[in-house]
Amino acid sequence: MTETEPQQLLAAKEGNRLGHKPLVVSLVALGMFLVLLATLGNARPLFTADPSTQNAPQTNWPASLSLLESPALLATVLMAAALALLAGFAVHLARMGRRQQHRIEDLQKALLQAENANVAKSQFLSSVSHDIRTPLNAVMGLTCIAKAHTNDQDKVETCLEKIDCSSHHLLGLINDVLDLSKIENGKLLLDEREFDLLALVNDLVTLIQPQAKDKRQQLTVTTDIEHARVVGDALRMKQVLLNLSSNAVKYTAPEGAVRVSVEEKPSGQPQCAVYRLVVEDTGIGMDPEFVKRIFTPYEREEAGGGACEGTGLGMAIVKHIVDMMDGDIAIESELGVGSRFAVTLTLATAEDAGRREEAGAAARPDLQGRVLLAEDNDLNREIVSELLGEYGVQVESARDGKEALDLVTGAPEDYYDLVFMDVKMPVMDGFEATRAICSACRESRRRRPPIVAMTANAFVEDRNQALAAGMDGFVSKPVDTKRIEAALMTYLA
Repeated sequence: MTETEPQQLLAAKEGNRLGHKPLVVSLVALGMFLVLLATLGNARPLFTADPSTQNAPQTNWPASLSLLESPALLATVLMAAALALLAGFAVHLARMGRRQQHRIEDLQKALLQAENANVAKSQFLSSVSHDIRTPLNAVMGLTCIAKAHTNDQDKVETCLEKIDCSSHHLLGLINDVLDLSKIENGKLLLDEREFDLLALVNDLVTLIQPQAKDKRQQLTVTTDIEHARVVGDALRMKQVLLNLSSNAVKYTAPEGAVRVSVEEKPSGQPQCAVYRLVVEDTGIGMDPEFVKRIFTPYEREEAGGGACEGTGLGMAIVKHIVDMMDGDIAIESELGVGSRFAVTLTLATAEDAGRREEAGAAARPDLQGRVLLAEDNDLNREIVSELLGEYGVQVESARDGKEALDLVTGAPEDYYDLVFMDVKMPVMDGFEATRAICSACRESRRRRPPIVAMTANAFVEDRNQALAAGMDGFVSKPVDTKRIEAALMTYLA
C-alpha cells in the first residue's frame, strides 16, 4: 500500500463522519417542529371571539387556532411536513451513497495500483538480484581462475578481459537502479555543456561493436551532420543511444543486422538544429501490447520464451531523459521482423573552432609532479596509488580530510601539484577539508594546489556541490584510467 492510501482512508472516514451531520441536524429540526406543533395544539386561546360583542378587540388568533383544533387538519399538516423532511433525507442519503461509492471505487483503484506496483517491484527485485549476481559470480569465479593460473599469462589476460566486461555490466545495472531512484525523487538533472556529437557516436561504436561481433551481426553506423559540436548533456545522450543500441544487439539473433544513424536537419531557429537518432534492427520485435507499456519501469520483453538480462529500467530512463531534453521518441516494431526507435532532439549548435585532429593511440604520458591522495578506504587507496604511479608521479596519501588538511597546510608552497580528495571520510569529510584548505591558503596568501573530487557520488548535483566547496575537478568512482589521465593532463602537463 502506498503512503497516500492511509491518508485517503482517513479522509473517507472523516468524510463519512462529517456527511452524517446534516442528517442529524435535520432529525433534530423535525423533532423540534413536531414538539412545537404539539404544544400549539394543546394551547388555549388567550381571547374568545363572541360575535355578539361588538366592542371586543379584533384579533385573528382564534382563526389560527381553529386550524390546530381540527385533528384531521393537524394530522395532514404533520404528515406533509414529515414527508417533506423524509424526502429531503432520501435525497441526502442518495447523495451520500453516491459519494461513498465514489470513495470506495477510488480507494479500490489506489489499492489495485499499489498491489500492481508491489508485484512489479517484487518481480524486479527477484530478476535484478539474479542479474547482479551473474556478473558478480563471473568476477569472483574468473578471479579464482586467474589466481590458479598465475604462470599462464594468456589465461590470466583472458580472465582479466572478462572481469573488466562483467564489472562494467554490473556498474550499468547499478546505475540504472540509481537513475530510477533519482527520477522518482525528481532529482535527475541535466548537465548541459558543449561536446562533439561525432565523437560521442564513435565512442558508442567502440562500446557496442564487440557485442555485435560476438554475435556475428552486421553493425552499420551512418552520420549526416553539418554541426558536430553541440550543447547538451553528453552523458545522458550517450546513455540513450547506448541503451537503444545495446538492446538492438541483445534482441537480435546471430548474423542479424543493427543500424544506427544520426542525421541533422534545419530547425528554423538561429544556432539550433534538429538531430534525429535512429536505431533499428532485424531482431525478435515486440507485440503491440508490450509496445504500449515499454516505458513502464520493471517491464522486460521475454526473448525466445526466456528471461533476458536487464533490469527493465532502461527504456523508462530513456523516455524520461528524452522528455527532459524536450525531445520525442517514436517506436515501430513488428513481432518476428524487428524494431525501429527514432529519437528527435533540438540542440543548440556551437561554433566550430576548427576540427580537432583525432590523435592516434598514444603511449601513456610520463608526467612529473607530487600528488596527494586523500582516501579512507585502504583498498581504494592502494588501487588509485598504483594507477597514479604508472604515470610517473610521486604519490603521498592521507586517510581522512583532517590529515589531508594538515599535510597541505604544513608543507611548503607548491609542494603538492595536485590533490585527489575523497568526499565521504571520517574525522573531516572532503568538502570540509577543501573549504579549510582554501581558507588557509587565502589567509596565508599562498597558492593552493588544485583539488579534484574522487567520489562514488556521481550525479550532477554532486559535481555542483564539489565545485561549490572549492574543488576544481570531479572524478567519479569506480575510477577509470581515462578520467584519471585527463585530470593529470589538465593539472600537471
